[in-house]
Amino acid sequence: MRKSKVGAVLAAVALLPVMFATPALAEEVPDFLDTSDVTERTYIVVLDESASPEEVAERHDDDPIGVYEHALTGYAAEMTAADAADLLRDPEVAYVQEDQPVHTFDQDVPNGIARTFAPDNPNLAINGQDDYVPDVAVAVLDTGVDGAHPDLNVVNSVNCTSGTCVANTATDGNGHGTHVAGTIGAIDNDQGVVGIAPGADIWNVQVLSAGGSGSLAGIAAGVDYVVANAGDIAVANMSLGCEGCSDQAISQAIASAVDSGVAFAVAAGNSSRNAANFFPANHPDVLTVSSMADSDGAPGGTGGTLPCTGDDDDTLSYFSNYGQVVEIAAPGSCVVSTVPGGGYGSKSGTSMAAPHAAGGLALLAVGDAKPSDRNGVNAIYATLIGAGNHDWTDTSNDGYHEPLLDVGDPDVFPADGDGAPPEGPVASLTHACDDATLTCSFDGSASTSDGEITGWDWEFGDGSGDSGATVEHTYGAEGDYTVTLTVTDDSGATDSTTATVSVGSPGGGEGPTAAFGGGCYTFFYLCEFNASSSTAGDAPIVSYSWDFGDGYTGSGVSTWHFYPRSGTYVVTLTVTDADGATGSTSKRITL
Repeated sequence: MRKSKVGAVLAAVALLPVMFATPALAEEVPDFLDTSDVTERTYIVVLDESASPEEVAERHDDDPIGVYEHALTGYAAEMTAADAADLLRDPEVAYVQEDQPVHTFDQDVPNGIARTFAPDNPNLAINGQDDYVPDVAVAVLDTGVDGAHPDLNVVNSVNCTSGTCVANTATDGNGHGTHVAGTIGAIDNDQGVVGIAPGADIWNVQVLSAGGSGSLAGIAAGVDYVVANAGDIAVANMSLGCEGCSDQAISQAIASAVDSGVAFAVAAGNSSRNAANFFPANHPDVLTVSSMADSDGAPGGTGGTLPCTGDDDDTLSYFSNYGQVVEIAAPGSCVVSTVPGGGYGSKSGTSMAAPHAAGGLALLAVGDAKPSDRNGVNAIYATLIGAGNHDWTDTSNDGYHEPLLDVGDPDVFPADGDGAPPEGPVASLTHACDDATLTCSFDGSASTSDGEITGWDWEFGDGSGDSGATVEHTYGAEGDYTVTLTVTDDSGATDSTTATVSVGSPGGGEGPTAAFGGGCYTFFYLCEFNASSSTAGDAPIVSYSWDFGDGYTGSGVSTWHFYPRSGTYVVTLTVTDADGATGSTSKRITL
């Protein structure tokens, strides 16, 4: 809102054409911009990449409701059409566009996991026990997710509906987002339902209201948040959209997210029309998903008619959009999944098909297989599409028979799968060393077992040892040491793993020195950190690892993090150079 004005009205019903700040427009007002209308509306202002959103907003007396600094550069603010026209004369303004409502694709809703052959894949071990949990995080950009649902693993939550993402307690006043999250990652725990990627980390990125609608400013903020956390988030699901609109700001944000290694599964839409006219389904960087009907969880088309929609078994859902922009189909009629309050319910729509595909993408992005750039994202798109089958009937008559999602091949899913999950424990360790004190901290708490791990035994490589899930050890001299962790579970079975740690300055040279600064926005529990003041020793610094002190980690020379609540946290930065030497430093912050 312009700082001198009050009484803003949020959002517009239809998207105005994008207004570019070109020399030709600098002297005239576009015909579609009614400068006599003094009603304030929300506009998204996209700037040149080198511009400062804060400085431009201050120069034009704007009061941003959201600032974008990752997927795109700009801000959202409430202003009149005349104010928007004035912005076009600023040489740092790339374009301005009016905000608009965006709605969920939702109809009615159930099943589909069996039809994608997930239970037939021994690597996924869908057996009522959470003995396989993929190491992957999926962002759900939707109405919210019920973080208290016992069948979901919600690890992070923000509300972006205002145009600014604010950490919150994960809730869902609509039910749409919770249903989507269950199809992606409901836990394999012998209750309720199970997802395609059972137990995957769910990041709740709320961009729609309890009424199922929102604004492009909120969605832009949500995608911006995903890009800022691309080191953790591998896949984003967007079961939302609008017909006949094309939004340049969101398009740019999605492209930036894909550049950062985040894959997108997007609903094709529920209008029984060509998806080429629906956004963001028509975005070239997303995986667009149509809906098919399945009544028996098996191929063959012999399951009969679905009672909730009237669709015939193994056909395109009657409501589904279609066309050349659609790349894969997934079950979307009468799908049973999680709903708020700890329960389960049925819904139908391409909104329900897209999360099946999001779960499939997640299985291709587990652990070290997570994409880091556009090439990696395109590779998992191609793998998911290539693994699909055509054992269903496409009744759209659009001349293109998209493959049906199929995650049954154990040689493909998950990307790090080498067969059925091993029996007994699997040892896993991480470490961080302070080269000044020669002290290293070791963490074996990520070790897993199909039972319960009862012991962690450490050998530090210098003749000494210790026990416990997390331990510290101070070495007597600089050098490289082979550390061994052996874990034991309640059946007496054991497993070991080793890691080489470097303390001091390997080879007698000088190691790196970690240093960082930053600042926090206490109201939002948001902190920004920058490690550019770290200095290299004899070799260049090649990685920056962050421990935010609340159970979450990050990477990169600069990063930002939303904390879950007020409190005091110890933030630790560890830098590693090309020789393997490390340096660490910690700071205490209070929110």
